[in-house]
Amino acid sequence: MKKAFAIAWLSPILLAADTHYVRPPETCTNTYAQHPFTSWETASTNLQWAVNAAGAEGTVLVSNGQYRLTNNIVLTSAIYLRSWNDGEFDPTNTVLDGQGSVACLYLNHTGAVVAGLAFTNGNGVGGANDNYGGAVYIGGGTSSGGTLSNCIVAGNTAVQQGGGIYARGNYGLIINCRVESNTVINAGDRGGGGISMYGGTIRGCLVRTNVILASASLYTGGGGIASRDNVLVDDCIVENNFTTNMGGGIFATEQSVIRNTVVRNNHATGVNDVQGGGGLALRNCNTWVEDCQIEDNYCARNGGGVFVSQTANGQSSCISNSTIRGNTADYRGGGVNLAPGSSSWVVTNMIIGCIIETNLTEGSGGGVFVGTGGILMDRCILRGNQAASEGGFRNMNPCTNFPTIIRNTLIAGNIADGNCGGARLRYGAIMQNCTVAGNQAATIGGLWMDGTNLTEGPVTVTNVICRYNFAGETEVNYTVSDGAVVAYSCTWPTNGLTGPGNIEADPLFVDTNAGNYRLQTGAPCINAGALQPAWMPDGMDLDGRPRLDRFSRTVDMGCYEHIVSGMLLQIR
Repeated sequence: MKKAFAIAWLSPILLAADTHYVRPPETCTNTYAQHPFTSWETASTNLQWAVNAAGAEGTVLVSNGQYRLTNNIVLTSAIYLRSWNDGEFDPTNTVLDGQGSVACLYLNHTGAVVAGLAFTNGNGVGGANDNYGGAVYIGGGTSSGGTLSNCIVAGNTAVQQGGGIYARGNYGLIINCRVESNTVINAGDRGGGGISMYGGTIRGCLVRTNVILASASLYTGGGGIASRDNVLVDDCIVENNFTTNMGGGIFATEQSVIRNTVVRNNHATGVNDVQGGGGLALRNCNTWVEDCQIEDNYCARNGGGVFVSQTANGQSSCISNSTIRGNTADYRGGGVNLAPGSSSWVVTNMIIGCIIETNLTEGSGGGVFVGTGGILMDRCILRGNQAASEGGFRNMNPCTNFPTIIRNTLIAGNIADGNCGGARLRYGAIMQNCTVAGNQAATIGGLWMDGTNLTEGPVTVTNVICRYNFAGETEVNYTVSDGAVVAYSCTWPTNGLTGPGNIEADPLFVDTNAGNYRLQTGAPCINAGALQPAWMPDGMDLDGRPRLDRFSRTVDMGCYEHIVSGMLLQIR
């Protein structure tokens, strides 16, 4: 994952024949600007004059210096506008200054490229762009756009959206830019203290210390980035941003992809139940979060790391191969909060292959909290999370079309000040091939299974190892009520459990003290699980190995399949 600013994606090129030049006014005292500004000696002192002279596909080179704007630059053709300091980009010293009264740039052509400039003191209040885009406004419709590359966008202000940049169009591209210390005064619709984008790509950017001061609606946010309608956020750092609403780092609606991105130390202070997401807030969307680091974020309500709010049928978001660490929520879901929806909807949110650890909440679900709506959590680690109750995981209300399913997951070392250190499973929740160990609480160290769903039935737990969970100094691995079924599992004690195949033996973990919950050779849990044809033929354990033994087609209890050491002979 590359995280360096100012990568020269658009490197210096051979100058086109149609090249036009711009110099600051104070450097031109002994020369005269002469249209069409085709040399440094006859360079324009006004960027807009040079852009107009460049026509449809010209190049405009801007010498380093301070350019104080009285109107924003308008670029609506396929021009290459870039800074020039002996052939290099120089955004630090080539500055377009809106002087606190005007925005700096309006960019609207899919073939246009603006590179290596700094935009500051832009003010998106009023004018043609209606309070959007403090410094830069890109696009204007579904087929519009433009490219902003290797730029610095800092210290700008907008009233409603895009304190630094507002982009609207499927072909907008913001690449290798630094977007920092921009402000939205009173967010409307989507917000975006740094960037607000409707369609397009944000890649390789550093987005930090941007702020939303207030919000006109509950459903706005994105202290760093607000995205909507097929936005890709890729290989970025989003840090130290703030919003009074939701999505301290990123607020995504409708369909977005967020990947290879670090989201850290962002704050969201909205306290309404429909608000959350210190790092990410995903609302009304089919959004993918892939290969991300979401850490040390804070939310005053729900989801210190990630808040997912689905408010319509048929939506699903997926968080995969990501680390969600050290986040805090004051109410529910220190790491992740999947917010309530309707029990009749088909909502299939997924958390796949993630590490969710050392998150904290003063309420329920230190690692993950699930309200109404389905979830599949597979091949995850919930470790070292802490809450007032349910230190690792909690699900709430039933979902008739897609239950809560937890598979191949390790829930270990979580702490609850009150009830249930490991996981509370309710209303038809399903746990399969998981390991729940080393959790602590005042009462119920491991699993709390309660509540029945008229459609899905009671909680069912199969092929699970649940041992060495403590309430105080006493091993208390579970409590069962409302007909919950535990089968083919290793726990203690087993008396009173209604399912078959349960054992009380020591599971023989490799090294409990070191947190290695794989099975030793000869462990009683090896090949002791029940086959589940619906998912096991293509299923994998927590180490990514096939869930079924290739020869015996048997399955172990717990989240890891035991691999027998020795020689494998190939018979021809």
